[in-house]
Amino acid sequence: MLESIKEIAPGIPMTVMLTAAAFAIGCLLGFPLMLLRRSARAVPRAVATASIDVIRAVPPITWAFLVYFGLAEKGFRLSSFAAASLTLGLFTAAYMAEIYRSGLLAVHRGQWEAGRALGLSEREVFALVSWPQALRVIVAPSSSFLISLLKSGSIAMTVGLTEVTYRTYQEVQNAGNVLGVMAAGALVYIVLSALIAVIARRLDRRLKLVTAT
Repeated sequence: MLESIKEIAPGIPMTVMLTAAAFAIGCLLGFPLMLLRRSARAVPRAVATASIDVIRAVPPITWAFLVYFGLAEKGFRLSSFAAASLTLGLFTAAYMAEIYRSGLLAVHRGQWEAGRALGLSEREVFALVSWPQALRVIVAPSSSFLISLLKSGSIAMTVGLTEVTYRTYQEVQNAGNVLGVMAAGALVYIVLSALIAVIARRLDRRLKLVTAT
């Protein structure tokens, strides 16, 4: 197994970079998508809701093919990394928008009313009162989704990205030891997932300490 891990290990940086890039894209795009989802106006709210539902309804691998091969047909050829990052980034945005929204919904309505009573504008209440409290709620589901995203990155092998699953498949072809090699690949994902979980717990504890003070 150790020999297999050595062969798979070169794919770890690519897996980490892909996960980080997709999560960053999703966190950034998910925020305005959440704001539209919470809009008092029917049209932007409907557009945001429909976008979230459509993105989540289609399997990520289908989106990967559409982005990588579909855009190439139209003359927009993306690298494997760019296509995979964009695909998973959009997929992440849909989920993060709902995670953000659920975090804000968890903040008691009285917090908004108290902020307004103190003379704060709606934006100030959001930035100074509601959002910091929502972050405490958001960390746990965000970290769980990040672990899921790490594993979903395996779809990138279908567009030629040499991440962990791609390297594992290559090692299976070379070594022929399916059980041993796949176990080695699984172990790599377990370790990476465990690291994310540890970091998330520490961040959660720090946020609780900050908000408690």
